[in-house]
Order: sequence, then C-alpha cells, then structure tokens
Amino acid sequence: MVQHNVFKRRLADLLTDGLRVAALEAHGYKVSVAEYVSPLDTPKNIMLRAERVAKGDSSSDAAYQELKRVLRVTPWIDRLL
Repeated sequence: MVQHNVFKRRLADLLTDGLRVAALEAHGYKVSVAEYVSPLDTPKNIMLRAERVAKGDSSSDAAYQELKRVLRVTPWIDRLL
C-alpha cells in the first residue's frame, strides 16, 4: 500500500493523529476526535479536543509505548508533553 503516494499520505495522517491521541491519553487527558469540515472540502479535517482529567494512566501509557515500539517512531509530541 505504501508504494502508492495517496495511500502513504493517508496512512501517515492516520498514524500521526492516532499517536497524538494515544500520547495525550497516556498523560491523563480525555480526548475526543471530531471531523469539523466535510471530507469533501478538505481531507485534513480532524480536530482533537483534549481535557486534562488525571495525572496519567499506566495502562494507556503501556499501550502508547507499545504502539511506538511497533511503529519504531519517536513522536515529537513526547518532547512537548
């Protein structure tokens, strides 16, 4: 799939947003994800809304760490949080 640029870009967008949500949840945020513009108008229409509700969750953190390990990535959001 990643040999085709269209799929590669969509997959990258999805993984980036998914990692952001997982990172925020691991740091104690309640996250909601919404499309705020029709996908027909723009393909990048995802809004993440996060509200701090706790110190952090060890199970969410473990899931996030495993996701990063499987994907072999170090997201920039780790430096910000």
